[in-house]
Amino acid sequence: MYLLDQLVNGGLDARFTKGNPKFPHSLSMLTLGWLFPMLDYVMTGDERVGRVHKRFLNEVLNNGLTVGDFNAADKALRDNGAAFDPKVPPAFLLIAERLQPGFCLSIYRCLDSLIQAAIAWDGERTPQDIARAEEVLRPIRQHFHLPDLTPAPAAPKSAASGNALAELESLIGLQGVKQEVRNGVNLARYLLNRRNNGLPVAATSLHMVFTGNPGTGKTTVARLIADIYRDIGILRKGHLVETDRSKLVGKFLGQTPSQVAEIVDSALGGVLFIDEAYSLVVNRDSEDYGFEAVDTLLKLMEDHRDDLVVIVAGYTAEMEQFIQANPGLKSRFTRYIHFDDYNAGDLQQIFQRLCDKNELRLKPDAKAASQRAVEQIWQQRGENFGNAREVRTFFESVMQRHANRLSLVDSPDKAALSTLTVEDIPQ
Repeated sequence: MYLLDQLVNGGLDARFTKGNPKFPHSLSMLTLGWLFPMLDYVMTGDERVGRVHKRFLNEVLNNGLTVGDFNAADKALRDNGAAFDPKVPPAFLLIAERLQPGFCLSIYRCLDSLIQAAIAWDGERTPQDIARAEEVLRPIRQHFHLPDLTPAPAAPKSAASGNALAELESLIGLQGVKQEVRNGVNLARYLLNRRNNGLPVAATSLHMVFTGNPGTGKTTVARLIADIYRDIGILRKGHLVETDRSKLVGKFLGQTPSQVAEIVDSALGGVLFIDEAYSLVVNRDSEDYGFEAVDTLLKLMEDHRDDLVVIVAGYTAEMEQFIQANPGLKSRFTRYIHFDDYNAGDLQQIFQRLCDKNELRLKPDAKAASQRAVEQIWQQRGENFGNAREVRTFFESVMQRHANRLSLVDSPDKAALSTLTVEDIPQ
């Protein structure tokens, strides 16, 4: 039988134990055969949190809490009438999570690892044992929502904070996309209002599938959704983490789950945007770990269902195949937003905005020439048309021609540097 001290004091991770004192008898002598009493001990033990236990929580679980954090948690609990006797009582975890986001996740992962180790090493584990373990871990995963200590959720704003929503509305084209985003915002606000008024809130997925060709604004819209959801209280941070297959899938056995977990951790409280997500399931070769990445992602999405929005994006047909590749994907991604190709008028507006942003004024003949050129780009579009990316490439060629023309001028003035002529427009 493996002793807990082989995990804590030796085998869990040498980085955490090097130079640290051995943990006390009460922790180190608990065997994995006594796993569930150990979990009860950690959750409801009758001793105060001592210095060495703080070291365990800080070093082994890597949550970075300071002595001041513990003291603040102690005071907060006492101010709320809680007797601070258990090792890691639910109320303490709640306070600690507020002081150090991610604390409960650290506890959860450590205990989950111990459970998995016990199941693997002790064939006597029963379904009842496993069910009990899940019961112990569930409140940690949910961050111990205790009404007596948790501040009341902020009421959702009557409208999303102006800047992000206004920026969404200012995007060129994308009328259908804007309406779908508004629908999502309305639903999110509705669910928050129900929760804040003590009404049941049905489990609803806010994860999304973006389909369409490149250059249609998918990443921009994902960033704005993150901002809007933060503003109305759905997400606590509202940041956007962009990733793709190259960052999620490892090259060797065992790498992929940790890579996916690291990316998901970085996105907690915000939006995880997976571009070309279909590439995760294109190869069923035994040495390809894309499907493993999907399985890991689905589990983490469930673990953090209240603290993460995942958006997967790619070409329409390929994304349909992606969703069909795993039943878990189909059940979690129920909201689809399609990004149509821009029309010629949209592309001309995009080019004009690029000029305005860079303080470049088009002379009338240059403007007419640019409109003809953009129209030609649109007319010659293929199946996987690059949309705004094509316009960006065209704009860069205009700047290059402008630079070439001004290279023949000694010390061009501000007017010359900010004026485009017909000579600068590729035909």
